[in-house]
Amino acid sequence: MATSDLQEMHNHFRELLDAGMKSLAEKSGKDGLPAAPDTSTKAGEVPAPSADTNVDNELQQQQKDADQTEAEVPQQDSGGE
Repeated sequence: MATSDLQEMHNHFRELLDAGMKSLAEKSGKDGLPAAPDTSTKAGEVPAPSADTNVDNELQQQQKDADQTEAEVPQQDSGGE
């Protein structure tokens, strides 16, 4: 059996699977099929954290500190002696 035959079989299987899943979704709760479970989300007991509004300033300060530290480090002479 050639690889192209296997690929074609796989593609046909995916088409059948997709069609079956679509049919199940459309017939949910009808024709003797059970209704699909509730997939909605609920808020947890712990509230979501608030956004950190100072991130930009902190990153800019860290970059300035890094630049200053690099400027203070003596440059190594990479030339051979």
